[in-house]
Parts: sequence; C-alpha cells; structure tokens
Amino acid sequence: MNTALWQKLAVGVPAGTVYGGIGASNQVYKQQNLLKDTLFMRLSFDGTSFDPAIAVLCTPADGGVVLTTDADYAWSDQLKLFASARVMGGRQYSAYRQSAIRWQAWVGLVFSGSVL
Repeated sequence: MNTALWQKLAVGVPAGTVYGGIGASNQVYKQQNLLKDTLFMRLSFDGTSFDPAIAVLCTPADGGVVLTTDADYAWSDQLKLFASARVMGGRQYSAYRQSAIRWQAWVGLVFSGSVL
C-alpha cells in the first residue's frame, strides 16, 4: 500500500501511529517460518472400485499436525463418489492448532462422459 492511500484511509490518526503500523507490519517477514520444514506421509490402497487413503503432515518446528482421510468409490467408469475429512491439531501453540479452521469435510460426485 502506498503512502497516499494510507493517508486517505487514516484520517484523524496521528502520522506516527500510521507509520509505526507500517513499520511493524514489515517485521513479520523477518521472522522464522515455522511451517517451512515439514514431514508428509501418505498411505493409500488402490482397489478396484474403493480407494481409501490417509495422509499426515507434521511441522516439527512447532509440533503442528494435519490429518487427512479420504475415500473414493467408483460405481462405473463414468460415476465416482469421493469424501474426505481433515483435522488440524498438534501442540498447544502450533500454527495448525491455532488455525481458525480446526476441521473440514467435503463430499463430491463426479460424472464424466456423455449424457446421451
């Protein structure tokens, strides 16, 4: 954001406060990224019509964990159902545990082919 835009948005706010906020926001990029080093493991089974899987993502620096399970079921070559769930957790102060989204789930139906 440029200075002119900050001046328009910060009407009535002392300049020292505005520039102090800009300076503080730039400091975040100098901090260590705790999610940079990760460990990812995935285990899956490739069956004929049912394909389950489980994946774990760990961030050793802060002790965060993301666990994802999913399953696909193919009724035919053209019709497939999939479902998945994800849970975020880990140590009390890990980035993933403090995430605003603690869990997710989704379901989908895929049809591929001609209707006629």
